[in-house]
Amino acid sequence: MPLGSRTEVRSVSILVHSMIPFAVILAALLTHTGAQPSPVLPKPGATAPMPRVDTAKAVAPPNTRPDSLAHARLEGSAPGDSAIKADSGSRETAEAKKRRAAPVFTWQSPLRDIQECPGGMESAPECWRRSPDLANQEVGWAGTRAWTLSLTHWRPLPQESPYFPFWSHSPYLSGGLLPPDRFALGRIGGDLTSLEEAWTPVVPLDTPVTRMDWMRGALSLNIFDLKLNRMLSDRVYLGMDYYSSTALAQQYNYQFNVHQPYLGGWGFLGRLYPPIDRDSASLVLEDTSFDIHALHMRPRVGVWLDTNRVVEFFLDRVSNSTSLTYPYGRTRPSGSLIPAGPDSTQALMPSDLKTLTEGAIYGESHAGWTSQMELSHGAMDLSEFRKSGSAKSSNTDEIHADVFRARGSLLATGLPFQPMLSAEARSDQWEGDPLLAMAGTNPTEGWSDAEGADLEVRPVFSFLRLKGNAGIGRSSRMDDKVYWLPRFGAVAGLDLPYGFGAEASASTRREDPEWEMLYRTNPARFRFASPELLPRTDQTLRGSVSWAWSRLAFQAGIDRMRGEDAWLPRVLPNPGACGALADSIYAPLAGRACGDTSGSLPDTLALGMRNYESEVIDAWHLGLGLGLGNWSLSLDNRFVLNRTVDDPDLKATLEDWSVPERVFKGRLGWKRALLDDRLKLDLAWDWEWYSTRYAWVPDLAGGSRVGKLDEYLALDFNAAMKIKTFTLFFKVRNFNHDRYATEPGVHPPGINFRFGVDWTIFN
Repeated sequence: MPLGSRTEVRSVSILVHSMIPFAVILAALLTHTGAQPSPVLPKPGATAPMPRVDTAKAVAPPNTRPDSLAHARLEGSAPGDSAIKADSGSRETAEAKKRRAAPVFTWQSPLRDIQECPGGMESAPECWRRSPDLANQEVGWAGTRAWTLSLTHWRPLPQESPYFPFWSHSPYLSGGLLPPDRFALGRIGGDLTSLEEAWTPVVPLDTPVTRMDWMRGALSLNIFDLKLNRMLSDRVYLGMDYYSSTALAQQYNYQFNVHQPYLGGWGFLGRLYPPIDRDSASLVLEDTSFDIHALHMRPRVGVWLDTNRVVEFFLDRVSNSTSLTYPYGRTRPSGSLIPAGPDSTQALMPSDLKTLTEGAIYGESHAGWTSQMELSHGAMDLSEFRKSGSAKSSNTDEIHADVFRARGSLLATGLPFQPMLSAEARSDQWEGDPLLAMAGTNPTEGWSDAEGADLEVRPVFSFLRLKGNAGIGRSSRMDDKVYWLPRFGAVAGLDLPYGFGAEASASTRREDPEWEMLYRTNPARFRFASPELLPRTDQTLRGSVSWAWSRLAFQAGIDRMRGEDAWLPRVLPNPGACGALADSIYAPLAGRACGDTSGSLPDTLALGMRNYESEVIDAWHLGLGLGLGNWSLSLDNRFVLNRTVDDPDLKATLEDWSVPERVFKGRLGWKRALLDDRLKLDLAWDWEWYSTRYAWVPDLAGGSRVGKLDEYLALDFNAAMKIKTFTLFFKVRNFNHDRYATEPGVHPPGINFRFGVDWTIFN
């Protein structure tokens, strides 16, 4: 049987079997007429408050029919009222209309611990960059390699959305996507596992809502975000989200002919941190800005089947033609496709992503439980730069992929321990001409399947809080290998008198690499095919103590992260990486002597991944929260004590220098309300400091060298003035004018200024 036929049969079979439980649940919910869709708020102890929209005109009438919305419209009398007949027998009297009760629409997401996103956002990462477990993660301009780095494992965090299934395939990750309204962090025990955009249907309101965000910045940066919510009838709504982000690639050169005291000196702070204790004239201020052409549209049409049951149909269109940066910026030959230039200049690489996702979401909320189910299909066309060369086919990848996905979740706040059940089935199919490796061949089409289910409970006993997770996953590869992926976790928290608290957690989870990591070679994305990789197992132990009183809070904790069969480069990046070859099994593989960090290794050793027996990272963290008057301060500092890698094939224990030893993150804010809260001022400084780390830097010609990512301080300033629903904001990015790299070849621009408006209109 041809590979395409086997792929299609396998994918359809997996999808059909995975959809059976969802179809049964959906049929039961749609035919369910006995339960009352009561708009009562969840019982005390529920982790996520139930959002509710009330027209404030009257209380919803008792539900004696399957459709309480129709019941409210047709009968329309308040509880206890006697029926009033109109004089014509078919019309309501004016008194009856006046006393008619308006329906109360209720929706509660089955996701836990949902967080709202602030206004005036320029990108999706800015929504969640304030979370203490995530890095600030903005990389230069919105739209380019903006990622979500978990400070619990120091690696990118998988991202999920009911609308966009291509996070892991996108070369821009979070960049160039619609800023979400709400999000939630998934956890197994105390370990972060995912970041998910929360689905929110349009709830019927008395007036439509329009929200506009517009921002301008240096180097032709222009960002526009529009959100429209409209009711087309009593039950049918229309939602339209539109986001565009553009900037032009151009050389920039900041000229400073005199000493700039606000960019140098810094007094005793400069002596504590030498990189900022310098005159601005010594800075490297010449570079190439990113090229951005991102467009994201999401039309949605929903129908409220009842005041607590809703179904939504959506389309999600992404077009992102943003240039990446060449990771190794050395001088190139004149005939190269990559512009010549020293390391201080970024060369740009064209990359193009187009996706279209269509699907349906069904949600139902009750006082004791809520559920959400999704069915979607997505198509992706991806064109990515791979290496230098004269023929187009030799330096770009062209891939078309299809994703079929079914997901469902159920949160029962009315049951003991508040259980939450979720399940997902996903099938990926692709075809094209990427550079692949599988059993000595280079196939032009392939597939992968994955399924999983998880259960979480949260018992609460007075001052003791407990949480338990258990789940199982299944991964099927295109080389006919199948792996089962169990995961477990537990958390125990104590709420003690006088504001004291303590928490301990443990977790273990097994994870299988995606097909791109297994089979695809693309040095421009730091990839080299490693089809022999086995699933890894992450184990974490965490403990912390805390104290909070009034506006003062303190937290300290220690973590141990152990990875079995850890995925790491065949030769670990560190200052002595090349010399280490002589004392390992890789000596005959290197092919030549390599005694210092200036040497280059083949991509098979530098970018290729293998399973190491174990990696252990021991760390501790300190957190501080302080409020005084209109001021607030939050600090989150993390320190690595140990980052060792062990394997029988190594002659000695090695250190993982790709993990930073220290990460300091903080925010200093000032807020004040004036004119009876009609005018609100909000100023804030955000910073993040990373210590030195190392990574392999490919030259796109088959070799890689060790690159040093120097310590850096990313300092941002934000100011906003809100007048009712209108907000003016001003932002300064890279305020201290630092020249740094968040990953090899990616240099955010120097100090740059941005301004814009955020306006919510109730019309």
